[in-house]
Amino acid sequence: MYDTLGSDVEIWTMCFKDEYWWFGDMCYDERCDNSPTISDPTLETFNADVKAKELYDYAMENHAVYRGNHVVIPWGGDFAYGNAHLTFWSSDNLIEYFNEVYPNVTAFYSTPYMFMDAIKSQ
Repeated sequence: MYDTLGSDVEIWTMCFKDEYWWFGDMCYDERCDNSPTISDPTLETFNADVKAKELYDYAMENHAVYRGNHVVIPWGGDFAYGNAHLTFWSSDNLIEYFNEVYPNVTAFYSTPYMFMDAIKSQ
């Protein structure tokens, strides 16, 4: 009558420091009042250095409480991505700049499955 998962089952859970919402001023949605990430240093509005440092500091702070070398950083929230183009454009700029400036850490888009797989493979 009931399906079973068997006797060998794992349950995985985690808590996020800032729930599942963007941290700091990383919210790039139209509902947020934050500047997009500008990675062109020739522009007066260049701010990728500040945002990349904020992301690095946040990752290192979280790394201190994670087991292993991988850290998940939530990027969104309820009703987020109303302006997906702006969100992904800014996020892409930040990730590209971040990976150039901090070669000892790699930022990339991921999924919960990819994160779990990386943790298990350590």
